[in-house]
Amino acid sequence: MFISRTTRLKWLYFSIIVVAIGAIVYFFRQQPSLLLATSLLLLVPGRIQGHLWRDFFRGRRLLQRRQCDRALAYFHNFLKRLKEKPILKRAIWLSWAVYSRDIEAMTHNNIGVAYMELGDFKKAKRALLTSISIDPKYPLPFFNLAIVAKMQRDPARARKLLDKSARLGYRQTTVDRLIHLSESLLARVEGRGISEKELPTLP
Repeated sequence: MFISRTTRLKWLYFSIIVVAIGAIVYFFRQQPSLLLATSLLLLVPGRIQGHLWRDFFRGRRLLQRRQCDRALAYFHNFLKRLKEKPILKRAIWLSWAVYSRDIEAMTHNNIGVAYMELGDFKKAKRALLTSISIDPKYPLPFFNLAIVAKMQRDPARARKLLDKSARLGYRQTTVDRLIHLSESLLARVEGRGISEKELPTLP
């Protein structure tokens, strides 16, 4: 029986959360001050990642606001930084990424979504296919390509792409919605401080 990488990661993180909750209850009963110190320590990885990937999170925050042109500028600027400093990719280990473990693939997927919102399906498809070429097990670009196919009145291709996305672990379940919510909240926190003077220009 085929179990997708996404499904395995969901079960792994669920197990970690259960263990973490048990540890929190134990520490709270034993030493409340130790619980506070541990909680603050757990925030450190996310803050480091937020600093290293600031342009990515700002792009996500702007994309949520449907300010797609501005979001694209940040995403492309982030890709430029990744090319200059590939080591930034390793910051993925500071996160609980479920659908992909490659920030470059994630960025191209978000670029594809931005172009979809702008109605430029040619550029959207190019970005989404680039995302898949980087991480073929990433379900979200397949799902987004299905939306493009539907918008272009190709229901047969849309169904195939949706099936592929589902096989790779994205089924639009409650868990998937919660993951999207947590990612949106993270983007709001780590994507703050957007300045018109610092806004990158599109390539």
